[in-house]
Amino acid sequence: YIDNKYLPDRDALLREKKVDMICSVNANVIEWKTIADYSIPYTYSYTRFATLKNKNISSIDQLAGHTVSVTSGSVDALALNQANRELGLNLFVITTPTMEKAFELMRNGKTSAAFINDISLKEIIEAQSDKTSFSISDKGVGKPQFFVILLPHDDQEFKSLVNQSLCKIRKSPDFGKIHDIWFNKPIPYLKLNLQSPYSQEMDKALTQFDDCSSAER
Repeated sequence: YIDNKYLPDRDALLREKKVDMICSVNANVIEWKTIADYSIPYTYSYTRFATLKNKNISSIDQLAGHTVSVTSGSVDALALNQANRELGLNLFVITTPTMEKAFELMRNGKTSAAFINDISLKEIIEAQSDKTSFSISDKGVGKPQFFVILLPHDDQEFKSLVNQSLCKIRKSPDFGKIHDIWFNKPIPYLKLNLQSPYSQEMDKALTQFDDCSSAER
């Protein structure tokens, strides 16, 4: 187990073999392959944006010409920048070192919206004393972000063990229940409920990775 404050150095932690795996919010983007390997996915999320509810902003089109915030170097930043180009939104994007800082800029009115993966976004909002003051976009931005476990580059035997274990869990009829324990029920130590139930859409998206004979992918 490692504290969140060490996550910016997670590549070094793996490279120096101080940890065997990192189970945080890691998407299976190609950028990770330069510093770490990763497992098959176990869940996914979308980049969405949060706004102050009194601004009455519900779609990304309404943000055209606005200033928005996002975490520097994140998958959310990639999705936001692509949408900005393709939709011609002319957004002014402020990048921040953390998701919490991106949210804080929106909360303080310095940006009109904060772009964050929806799981983390719900966690941040649920932790606010005035959580009813914020709204989350209904539509996601870009493609789904498949969450994975970060692994060392040079241990294929360990990677195979992790992947086979994840495959076994995914094929279990109890997987939906396991998912909902963490994402759709109160998390005791965080005192919040992410309200993200396991759905047919999620099951279909994850099924493409279920071939345990090909778990090395």
